[in-house]
Order: sequence, then structure tokens, then C-alpha cells
Amino acid sequence: MGEGFDLGSFLQTARSEGTSDSEGSFTIAQDKALDKLAHFSLPGEYDWVLKIVQAANRWDCPYLQVNQTRVATSFYFQPPEARFPTDADIVGSLASGSTEADGPVHELCIALRALVDQAKLSFVLATRHEGTLGDPIYSGDDVSKLGDQERRQWANLAKDGVRLTVSHFRGNESFTGRYIPTFSFVARRYTAIADSLKSRAFCSPVPILLDGREITNPLWHPRIGRQLCFRPLAIGVGDRLDSDCLNFQSYPAYATISRIQRPKGLASRETPWCLIRTFECLALKEHRGASRSLGAYRLQRTATFQDLDHRVFWVRHGVICRNQSIFKGSVGTTAFLFLPAGDLRSDLTGLSLRLDDRAEARANRFQRLVVDSLPQIAERLQLLSSKSGADSQIAFQSKSEIESIKRLEAGFSVFTAGLVGHRAPIANLGQQLQRTWRKLKALPFQEKLAREWRVFLEEELKLLQVDLANERRDSFQDF
Repeated sequence: MGEGFDLGSFLQTARSEGTSDSEGSFTIAQDKALDKLAHFSLPGEYDWVLKIVQAANRWDCPYLQVNQTRVATSFYFQPPEARFPTDADIVGSLASGSTEADGPVHELCIALRALVDQAKLSFVLATRHEGTLGDPIYSGDDVSKLGDQERRQWANLAKDGVRLTVSHFRGNESFTGRYIPTFSFVARRYTAIADSLKSRAFCSPVPILLDGREITNPLWHPRIGRQLCFRPLAIGVGDRLDSDCLNFQSYPAYATISRIQRPKGLASRETPWCLIRTFECLALKEHRGASRSLGAYRLQRTATFQDLDHRVFWVRHGVICRNQSIFKGSVGTTAFLFLPAGDLRSDLTGLSLRLDDRAEARANRFQRLVVDSLPQIAERLQLLSSKSGADSQIAFQSKSEIESIKRLEAGFSVFTAGLVGHRAPIANLGQQLQRTWRKLKALPFQEKLAREWRVFLEEELKLLQVDLANERRDSFQDF
């Protein structure tokens, strides 16, 4: 492994000899035929994380592994052998200016340039191909302050693949952030990185493992999947972009959602799919009781039973680039529709979509397809509300093992060497205790609650059909 390529120094040299235009792109004076360096200002400070997700998806990697400490975050993925990017390929694209035609290399180059020019963070990018480590690409003050041993640790790879390790510190934050993080005012950027992945990349076809936990199983997602009062009812997956049929996989009332793996059909970037979520059995009874005592208006303002509108998510290479809402007339049942948008028009960053008539027609067609397929769920309600349904093969599939590598160690910090916030386990324990208490509370009335749940869903599915027949969609920026 050689000295590597200093991207920060290269861009500084190029900047002194070129000009920056109003779009945030950069023209190199010595070679204007290349037109642009393809450095675009990403809309968000941590959007560079999403470009890494898009690169992994465009390479069709088996998974994206993310490990964090308070000091740094490491990303690891394995591009296929036929399209493996050598360090020379990446350096060449960085030096000459990558374009959309360069595919996943282009996405990775945008992420690296954003780290240098926007986030102002240090990083080391390392590749290993056929057992040989390439020359690392690096930038930033914090990396230059690392010792030789730690810098080699950041670039270490136990097997073939690509590893990007990003420091959480800027400029003079290095010492205080690394040695006294608990008492300093250094931003805890690892939380923002994790939040960016959880909020906009949770539907990535390439599985994402954040510190060993998969965050791309929609059944476990805290906003659209399992919650204290809501549970997934079914996932419908098309077999292709222009699919004329939708196959629903349903989840019985007695099934333990935490045991259910992500359907294999979600592994394709060209597959449209939807998730339908509804009340958990006990929550339905609580909702009705609260409706009688509080009134419908006040009830909708309470957080316990607050539900989202139906949503349409436009997904470009594993990242949500736009979402729209559909008016919801159903009481506690919500549909979340996910449509591939890799072939639609995007801005220069690849993170914002321009929805045209073709996109509108695609959404309308898929909504009608979901409406036509809802009877599949209605026919199963008897089974879904019975105890025998919990053990049926209608809900479960064998767990697909994701080949793992040794944990990507990325630095240390005194007092708080481990990451992922000490509050998270306490919060998770509290949720587990609440769920356990609710199960015990509902145990004497299980069969009665399940029967009421079945009757409730019969009406809800009819309302859902009416809702999704509505072709008016309002745009939302955030989710």
C-alpha cells in the first residue's frame, strides 16, 4: 500500500486554477473539455451518507455494513468482481470529473467531494481487490494527525471490498472530541449519520447493517412498521416495474413481528412494493374506548393513536428522494407505497426528483394494482385472526444469513470508547417492558380481541380501497 491520493490537496490546487459556477459545480481551467469536476452542493449536511447508499445499490452489493464509534464511522461494501472499482478508477474519476454515466463510481465521487468541500470532515477510502490493498484516498486535518498505526487501522480490510472511514471531527475538534467528548461541546455527528440512514435509506434493496442491526427491514421500522399500538398487516411485492399482479404476504395477529425477516422480493431496485399497517388488537379496544370518552377530534390529537396519512415514497437507488401523501379515510390502517425512481429525471445531486407525467401514471397504476389486490388480505382474515395462523407458513421465511466481516474498528475515545449512545439500550428495555405488559394485559381476552380485530379490518380494507382510488397526491419534503 503506497502513500495514497490526497483528495483535499488535489481539489485545493484545482480550485486555485479554476472557477466555481452558480450550481456549485467546478470547472478545471487546465482541461475545460471535461466541463465539470462533478462536485455539486448536496442539499443536506449529511447527504453524503446517502450517496454511499446509492453507490452500494448501483453496484448491487450483497450488503452495506456500517460501524460507529464516537471517533469515526466506517462503511464497508463488496462490489461485484466484474465491476470492482480499483483505486485507480476512483482517482481517475475524481481527477477528471465523474459523470452520471460513470454509475456507482460517480455516486461515490460525489460523496467524497462533499466530505471535503461541504462537511469538512476527514476520511480514508481503501480498496482491496484479489487480496491486494490499493493506495488509499484520504483528506482532512484529523487524518493527518493520526499515528501511522491508527491510519493503517482505518484502511485495514480483512477481505476484498471497499471501506470508507470518516472522522467525526473538524479542524481543531480532534483533541477535545477524542479525549474528552463527554465534557466538550463537539457535535456528536455519529447520531446524525445514523439518523440519515434510518430516515431515508430504510427501504434500500441492499441490506444495511448499522452496528450489527439491520435497519432495512420495514417490518421493524419505528415509523411505518411495528410500534406500541400499530403492527404490519401485509407486504405486497410486484415482480417487475410494470407488474400486473401483486402478491401479498400477510402477518397474523398472533405472529411475533420481531421474528419475521424482510421479504426477499424487496432486494430488487426495480420492484414496486407496499406495506399496510394497522392497529394492534389491544390498541383497537383502547382506541374505541378513548373515542367514546374523549371524542374523535381530541383523540386524533393524542400521540398514542396518531397515525400517518397514506404515503407514496419515490426511491432512487435505495434512497427516498421524494414522498407524497394521500388523504386517509380509514381509521387506523395505513398504506405505504414504494416506487422505484431510478429512471426518472433527477437534479444534479441525484437526491431530488422531478415528477413528470410518466411518474404520475406509474403511481396511479400501482395504486390501482394495490386496490385490485387487497381482496387477497380480506380472504385471509379468518386465518390471520386465529391462533393457528401464527404458526402458518403464510408469514415466515427462512432467515437469509448475511456474510459478516470482522468489526470495523475506527478509533477510540477516552471515557466513552463504545458508541451507540448509552440511552438507546435503556429506551429499548422500556419498550420491551411496555410490550410485555400489554401482552399480559390482553392475554385473558385474546380470542375476543382477535374477533373484533377481524371485523374491524373487513371495514378498514373497504375504506382503504376508496382511499387509494384517489389519484390526488400532495408532496411532502420530510418523513
